[in-house]
Amino acid sequence: MKFYKIIINPKYEYFDKNDYDIYKSIHSIVRVFKIEVANSFLLSLLREYTSKEISQKMLVFALNNIEHLHFINNAICSGRSSGYDNLYSKYAQKLYRSKNREEKHQIIKDLVKDLQQRIPDYEDYQVNFNKKVYFTSTETKQKALVQYILTKLESKENKNAILINTSLEHIYPEKPNGNWEQLNNSDNIKYIGNLVLLDSNLNSSIGNNIFLKKKNIVQKKSKIITTKKVFDAVSWTEENIEKRTQDVIEIMYSEIWNKD
Repeated sequence: MKFYKIIINPKYEYFDKNDYDIYKSIHSIVRVFKIEVANSFLLSLLREYTSKEISQKMLVFALNNIEHLHFINNAICSGRSSGYDNLYSKYAQKLYRSKNREEKHQIIKDLVKDLQQRIPDYEDYQVNFNKKVYFTSTETKQKALVQYILTKLESKENKNAILINTSLEHIYPEKPNGNWEQLNNSDNIKYIGNLVLLDSNLNSSIGNNIFLKKKNIVQKKSKIITTKKVFDAVSWTEENIEKRTQDVIEIMYSEIWNKD
């Protein structure tokens, strides 16, 4: 029952501090991507890990690859989950029946190899990305996914980052005043290239300021590495937004994941 509770409703307090990566992956799979078909295997992984039958490194490796697949296949490409329940169930049974740690680790590697072969092509992923990853004050459906991506990017820069109570900030404002250059494509305002995570205590002080004022506040007070790097820019134009959007698309397809 304990493991089932963790899978159905993962909370940070259920995990030790050293298991924060485990929490992040399970929370992403279950709560952000809303994937249920992997539950049988997730339960088996937690059971084996708690019993010290598999290593933490191998558990994180498995979760990372499950997360990778469903981020691209489901969260971005809207792929179907049919057939995955049988796949995960099959490997869960194999994991349970295996006799020692070496066999269990090999079963996890076999599953990961199977999952990696099912990842959609980059072209399909790229076409669908902006259709699924956006945020405005009136279009909030994808907020959790946007926060997930930005948090993932921060974790890549700072492996010890624990981001709680952050907010989303549009660098180019939703309602720009005359100090901002008009965009050719107003949709760029809501795309990932124009969005950053902001420390919760800074949101009200940023407001609708011009870029240089925002930059001054962020560079002095923010603790979020990736946000501060974005504000290294001299100015913030449509070209900046589009370049960063494409950079994030590429990084989130392959560079962010531990596939080995």
